Amino acid sequence: MTALGRACPVWRREGSRAPCRCRSPAFAHSMFILKSKRTSWEDKLKLAHFAWISHQCILPKKEQVLLDWASQSLVSFYKKKLELKEDIVERLWVYVDNVLRSKKLQHLLKNGKTVTLQVSLVKVINERIAEFSLSGSQRHVGAVLSCCQGVLSTPALAVIYAARQELLVALLSQLCWAACRQPEASAAVAALLFEVMHLALGHYLSVQQQQVNPRRAFGEVTGHLLQPCLVLRHLLSGGAGAQAGPGQLRPALSRDLRSQLEAVLRGGAFQPELLSQYRAASSSSGVLSAEAAESSGLPPLLPGVETRSWRKMGKAAARFDSVGRYCLEQLHLQKMKRTLVQTGPLAVSIQSSFGDRKRITPRTSPGQLQNREACQEQPVALAVVEPILDVLAALLRQGEETIRNPHHVSLAFSVLLAVPLDRLRPPEFGRVFPRVHSVLFTILQCHPKVMLKAVPSFLNCFHRLVFSVMHEGRQKDKGGAEDLAGVLACARLVERMYSHIAARAEDFTVFSPFMVAQYVTEVQKVTLYPAVKGHLQEGIYLILDLCIEPDVQFLRASLPPGVRDVFKELHNDYVKYHRAKREGERRYAV
Repeated sequence: MTALGRACPVWRREGSRAPCRCRSPAFAHSMFILKSKRTSWEDKLKLAHFAWISHQCILPKKEQVLLDWASQSLVSFYKKKLELKEDIVERLWVYVDNVLRSKKLQHLLKNGKTVTLQVSLVKVINERIAEFSLSGSQRHVGAVLSCCQGVLSTPALAVIYAARQELLVALLSQLCWAACRQPEASAAVAALLFEVMHLALGHYLSVQQQQVNPRRAFGEVTGHLLQPCLVLRHLLSGGAGAQAGPGQLRPALSRDLRSQLEAVLRGGAFQPELLSQYRAASSSSGVLSAEAAESSGLPPLLPGVETRSWRKMGKAAARFDSVGRYCLEQLHLQKMKRTLVQTGPLAVSIQSSFGDRKRITPRTSPGQLQNREACQEQPVALAVVEPILDVLAALLRQGEETIRNPHHVSLAFSVLLAVPLDRLRPPEFGRVFPRVHSVLFTILQCHPKVMLKAVPSFLNCFHRLVFSVMHEGRQKDKGGAEDLAGVLACARLVERMYSHIAARAEDFTVFSPFMVAQYVTEVQKVTLYPAVKGHLQEGIYLILDLCIEPDVQFLRASLPPGVRDVFKELHNDYVKYHRAKREGERRYAV
């Protein structure tokens, strides 16, 4: 008879309905049997499982004893003090996971009973995740990650990470590296890895916010978390090298992880009171030098992070490998591109060419670029702006296969919004307008997926083109036939853009009333040359084709009185001429 059979009569006679005698001292003796070398591990696991689920087994601190036994067995195995078969090790991890996730344990903790984890087990969990991160070994990694998730999702157990912050920092660092280095992990392991990381980041942010010593948080982030967090953030952002790992994420979880990673960086590495602790010189890692960063007027690289703090990260970045330096540079470049036309040298060139009449230094802020004094150097500045728009259009024509990051395409909208088309002289307007139109048209044709995700930005840029044509095509006291010819060419481009938008009816139908409302609101303010008005009307008629009857009724009811009259006249002309002509052509074709 096995030791398990001697310990519990239930196991002695399978199928027996006799009541369990585990209240007897024999069951207490069975707890010692768990540690006996003579008992097989198969019997030990069966006895431990039975002892946990049985309500008749009474033993002081039974739950703590069973959890400690399983934990100590695993710790001894990984310290080479105990030899176990691989399947036994896997079953021990599963047993610990089942205990951590059991309703019984949750009920006990909810009622105020104390059950604690051994620090040695937490260290083993961290070591196994580190092994997975470095070597890719997936031995028992699913069960280990599941145990870690069980610990972090139970506040009474997760307190061990809060009490020993170095364990939480080590865990978070290895989780980030595992997500970056092991994209070939199975879908189940990858999903579990990111869920555990989400929990770990939440706990670390909570600890970081309560940290009374900001220098400690600074040391933890720059010493252990800065590089893995930067690399993972880059991958989650869709950067070059993103593999299947981050690609398996749910979009909502990906956004949450990015926000958490940025919050960790902000709270640890970029605290204003610690700016004096940063090195003034930039490292040799390829990040912009201090002088270049200062003169470029770069915006914050993360929300709430000052540029002067970022450029002083050289001491920490000096320890980065090539991947970490690349991601740091990419983050820097992304933010440079995002606001280049607002604060960088390109904005100075563009703004100075369209209204800045004073000498502008590289440190001039956007708020200071509003003067309207006479300037005789506009052709020089336009010589810079026009090639920039040509190059941007040429880059976008490469298509989605070349420019795979949608964010890089969406940057073009910011560039177009920075060109003030209403401040140009007629000859300059005739040169700049087609280039702006070319960039917008290229996005529509070559990057439809990005355009669909940023339809409001696309329509905002297009509305500026329509408004600028109305502004230049209004009847004035001055102006010759040459000026009107240039405006007519631009009006034909607007009509062409309307036709291409109407051709994508399924994408723009919901926005058609909005486009019509914008048009009639602006056209009500000016008196256009008939030729210019004709081209614009032909274009807006195509958008009216997309409007259904409820849209027309909505516009009639919601537009202001003066604008409503303009819309009624426009719609009557549309019904009388355009729709009648279209129906006639349709009948003729039939």
